[in-house]
Parts: sequence; C-alpha cells; structure tokens
Amino acid sequence: MDVKKKRFGRDNAENSLVIRLKDLSVNEAEYRGTFLNAWLVTELGQAPVKPKPGAELAVILRASKQETTVLISGEMTTDLVATCSRCLSDYPFPVKSELSFVLIPKSDLLLAKKKVDETDGAVVETEASQEDTYTGGSIDPTPLIREQLLLLLPEYPVCRPDCKGLCAGCGRDLNSDACVCAPKNFDSPFAALKKLKLN
Repeated sequence: MDVKKKRFGRDNAENSLVIRLKDLSVNEAEYRGTFLNAWLVTELGQAPVKPKPGAELAVILRASKQETTVLISGEMTTDLVATCSRCLSDYPFPVKSELSFVLIPKSDLLLAKKKVDETDGAVVETEASQEDTYTGGSIDPTPLIREQLLLLLPEYPVCRPDCKGLCAGCGRDLNSDACVCAPKNFDSPFAALKKLKLN
C-alpha cells in the first residue's frame, strides 16, 4: 500500500489534500495528515463548538478505484470545546468519526442522472444521483471532510442531559448555585375568600 503523510494547510497549494487517480491505478493508497488549527477555526466559524487551542484534525484516508468509481474510507479525530446552550459553560467535545465516500465522474452522473422512458417520457432518478462526483485526474476530499465534520456538531450543545441551565432572574448557574431571586407573591383569585367571615 502506498502511504502518503502530509500536514494539510488552508490556502497552501503545496500542502493540500489531493488524491491523484494515477496513484490508484494498481493499489489502494493511504493518506495520513492533519488539518491545522487555523483551518478548524475558520471552518467552524460561528458554530457553538470551537477547537481546543492548538488542536488539529487528524485524518486517515484509504482510497481505491473500481473502473471509474473512487472509494474513499477512513477516520477523523480532533478535540473540540462546546458551549452549553443551557448554562453557557464550556465542556469537552471530542470527535472521532469514520468517513466513507463514493465518487463517480461528473460526466457519468450527467448521463445516468436522468433516464427517459422511451414510451411515455417519464424521468427516472437513478442511484448515481446520490453519489458525489469528481472531474479531471485528481480529487480534493476536503469539502467532503468539512461537511461530515459540520454534520457531527450539535445545533444546541448540552453539557449533560440533566443540565438545569441559568436562572432567568438572577443568572445563577442552577447546577452549582441556588437561585437568589426574591420570592414572588402571586395574587390568587381566591385571596378575597380568606377575608370572608362565616357565621
């Protein structure tokens, strides 16, 4: 197996993650490397989950080719920090996920995406329409990896299922502190009955 190890940068052509089809002509090729912390910071953007300082995204990919179809599998790992949507505290959010992609030439997709029934002209969607595509003699799987990473992130992170969150009045973290809000007196619609004197 041909093993390639690199550190993948963000806008550095010499350190980009590229799978060349000629490398897959005989054997499966393995690619090992890391996406830098700066790449993670940029790609996560305004998400409620951020990379730990200095954390990088480690990626292992194994690529092979069957005729014109390229099969990519592997895994990615990194250490992120999430902000709880209830109590606003930060908590570790480690990522370890498998990767699996199937890519076909874009030209094949254009031919297979729609089949016209010769009898009534009906349009039939094929399985190929669910696959990713590539053009030319190389593949950059970075967008696919980015998409898979973002899909793993929770929209509303919660540090633990029973998190009590912050008090809406005093702002105390109810997981560790007691509420210090003044007791509220609610006027009961039956309060006037207490003033009645029964003979």
